[in-house]
Amino acid sequence: VRQVDKESELLRGNGYREAILVGQGSFANVYRAWEKKARRVVACKLSKETEMLKREAELLKRIQHPLFVTFYDYFEKRDYGVLVME
Repeated sequence: VRQVDKESELLRGNGYREAILVGQGSFANVYRAWEKKARRVVACKLSKETEMLKREAELLKRIQHPLFVTFYDYFEKRDYGVLVME
């Protein structure tokens, strides 16, 4: 099973639908997904570098500015950190 398939399955199992890979970086993949509970499109950044992603989530949580994305959630599941944002 490819990493992308495992990641999209992880998102589906946590209330996110129609996860489509939209970007890949040096330590994370980013998916566009539909958050079923809040009924909105979100970006989900997944990484096995959980400490780095957790720090990014903490920073985003404190920033409220029109030039930055809005932080929605951070959780860890199956060795992945998942940062959910606007």
